[in-house]
Amino acid sequence: WSVSGSTYTCGARVSLATGDIVTAAGNVTIYANDGFSLASNTTVGSASVAINLTSNYGTITSSGTTNIYGTVNAGSGVVTLNNAVINGALTSNGNISLTGGSVSGLVTSVSNTITTNGTNLSGGATAPSGMTITGGTLAGNFTMPANNALTLSGVTMTSGGVTGASAVTIQNGSVLGSSSSAITISSNS
Repeated sequence: WSVSGSTYTCGARVSLATGDIVTAAGNVTIYANDGFSLASNTTVGSASVAINLTSNYGTITSSGTTNIYGTVNAGSGVVTLNNAVINGALTSNGNISLTGGSVSGLVTSVSNTITTNGTNLSGGATAPSGMTITGGTLAGNFTMPANNALTLSGVTMTSGGVTGASAVTIQNGSVLGSSSSAITISSNS
């Protein structure tokens, strides 16, 4: 480990065991070259003090209920999270796969895909290679910068819109908008 200002750097992988709680006196960033493994019932940061997780090339995974107060940046690594609640943005150059949980900020796959199942996304999402969103409550702008397909299946979208997709598939009882909140959907096909 090394410390520079508010950044704590690990040259390998950071693993949290079941029930671990990581707190800090002030906002900090934990940088792990080989990513993070988060076991169930772990907490990183708090509502008043953010701890940002940043990886260089390794994956970021969670195996159970995880609460993260801060941003998550996976670098080039794949993100696979189960029942993770992220109070901040989530970014990766790799694929992002989310099951359950929620993300309050923007979810961004810089170069690949986003796949979610039962995840609440309140800050929108962007991915160039495709998005498949199944279940959950959505808000914000869902953007496809490279003209690929987006599928919404069984979702509830309360605000925002969809732009840039080559095709948009809406299925399985998805509810988009309401009488008081219109949703804008556009595709390039």
